[in-house]
Amino acid sequence: ADIDGGGMFFSNSSNTSVAGTVVCGNSISQIYGVYTDDGNNYINNECDFSDNDGDDIYDVIDNCYLYNPDQADCNDNGIGDVCDVADSTSFDCDQNNVPDECQPDCDGDGWIDACDNEADCDDDGIPDNCELDCNENSIPDDCDIIYGISEDCNENGVPDECDFADGTVEDCNENEIPDSCDIADGTEEDCNENGVPDDCDIIYGISEDCNENGVPDECDLEDPANDQNNNGVLDECECVGDADLDGYVNVTDLLIVVGYWGNNTPQADLNFDGIVNVLDLLIVIDNWGACE
Repeated sequence: ADIDGGGMFFSNSSNTSVAGTVVCGNSISQIYGVYTDDGNNYINNECDFSDNDGDDIYDVIDNCYLYNPDQADCNDNGIGDVCDVADSTSFDCDQNNVPDECQPDCDGDGWIDACDNEADCDDDGIPDNCELDCNENSIPDDCDIIYGISEDCNENGVPDECDFADGTVEDCNENEIPDSCDIADGTEEDCNENGVPDDCDIIYGISEDCNENGVPDECDLEDPANDQNNNGVLDECECVGDADLDGYVNVTDLLIVVGYWGNNTPQADLNFDGIVNVLDLLIVIDNWGACE
């Protein structure tokens, strides 16, 4: 208060909002200064602290004569939701004390979802006609999955056929199972762990399979025994005697063998016995010419 009297004081330069406030029993004036009345205030010379519904909200500012300590008013009509329902100012078909106009009505037919007589196959409170139906079979996607109409092997809540259609998943082998699921359940191998089945890596040229064993070469090469000269090519796929890998066994290869004579350089140790010697020279001579 101020020396001029009053329950609240605001300077004349301010314009404070006042709402849901009781100011009473003060001399000269209840509020001194400039303010904006935003409603639900009790400003009076006499005080009334009655609370007939026992909700700890004074009756003079209570928005409902029934117990409603939260003062909920979802439709902003100035009447508490509890009283809207009790006085039939608002319908409440699901009897949850929340006016229907404040609850979802996904299809806009005038019946809130909880009371709509539309089918609800998964009992989630949302009518089927408001749920996703990516395959347009008039059945919500989650029910397609729940009842086994559609598979959802990656458990993303979307039928597999829709994942295929929108490109979310790949099905490189066209078996109508997402590649990731083929790999996860062991139907397909993915030795290089690139998320693509090995046979598709090979078919689409992502990986080489020079020995045609159905395994990408990079996976075969993980075993050092398959590349004893350590040149990154499977030994069984190499042209025997072609030390420089140019597709021909010729004098260049012979010179490589001679140049490393007596040591264990893998490039020239053509029989992988740990030493470059006459046996390697004979391999070059025996395989002279273009590689097949």
